Amino acid sequence: MAPTINQLMRANAGSGAILAASKVIQMDDEIFWLDSEKAPLALLTAKVSKKAVMAPDYHWLEDERIPTLDRINGALSTTSWTTITVDNGSYYRVGSVFRIQRTGEVLYVESKDSANQFQCIREFGGTSKAAILDNDQITILGGAAAEGATSGLSKTTAKVVKTNSTEIIRSPFEFTNTELATELYGPDDLAYQQKKVGVEHAIDIENKLWFGEYGSSDTLSGAASPRIRTTGGIDEVISTNDADFGGIFNMVTFFGFAEDVFRYGSGKKVMFAAPSVVSNISLEGTKYLELVPTDQSLGLNVQRLITPHGDLMVVKHNLFEGDTYGKRAYVVDLENVGYRFLRGRDTKLFTNIQANDKDARKDEYRTDMGMVRRLEKTHGRIKNAA
Repeated sequence: MAPTINQLMRANAGSGAILAASKVIQMDDEIFWLDSEKAPLALLTAKVSKKAVMAPDYHWLEDERIPTLDRINGALSTTSWTTITVDNGSYYRVGSVFRIQRTGEVLYVESKDSANQFQCIREFGGTSKAAILDNDQITILGGAAAEGATSGLSKTTAKVVKTNSTEIIRSPFEFTNTELATELYGPDDLAYQQKKVGVEHAIDIENKLWFGEYGSSDTLSGAASPRIRTTGGIDEVISTNDADFGGIFNMVTFFGFAEDVFRYGSGKKVMFAAPSVVSNISLEGTKYLELVPTDQSLGLNVQRLITPHGDLMVVKHNLFEGDTYGKRAYVVDLENVGYRFLRGRDTKLFTNIQANDKDARKDEYRTDMGMVRRLEKTHGRIKNAA
């Protein structure tokens, strides 16, 4: 059952009135409520990498090594041909040596005809010629220089600027002074709402870290307005390690995904998973799991999932719910994410912000926050895993 949302100030009676039963009938002193611990990504990123930024729009640089894996682009109809076309000619220089994985033949790049086409010496190093097929995989072995040769063509990768922005998140809540002066059963309503709204505010931040989309707008309903910025989350940037399990979970498919997601980055990552995915892992992968004590895991209840490629700290995430997100899991390399807040505007509770002549009290949680998502190849997403 969905909760009842009250958008008015909390009053003793009339519109926005507090629950009548809390004023009259006997009840426990503690009011129990759902979903009190829902922000594990915010918790971990804040503990691992929390920094202030000097402006709402902030940037960082990314780089990667020159790849050593490529493919043939177009089959060679005869083994005598020496003109080779590849998918990514910029990976090579004159003097590069590469091996066709399927056949084992090694070739030497003698000259370049165009960006992706070379003249090659075949059967290099005593290997044997064989037919080369379209999309044959290539491993680039580096360069082989002749005695007395010049240094040759320089090759480096260009750094890439990445950008995100902070987003203003506000969670106000209001009471009439009459309601505050009324003696109630249960905890003090002001303190209770401060705690409850604080958790709800943290959940809003958590959802931004996962599903936010980077952007901004200076117009509302076609009219000019102060700029509204939104921060981008993890889901927005993942493209490389994006696995669709097709509604069937099994450990063979999972280990294939782990092989990809551990190719880059840390050998220990965190997997945040929907409850149904955690259940599947527990059923299918019991022999790969071990319980990790809470005090060794940054305050979260986790299990370690041991794969041949790296260790995953599995965290059940109850905010992953619904027909789509309820079948998902995300692997995050904590070395390549970070929590950011605009200088002086980290989460604060502002009290008594009501108008001076208003017979009421209004408090508000306010945060100006964002996220750094570096090197998307170090993270991963699993879909339809239930």
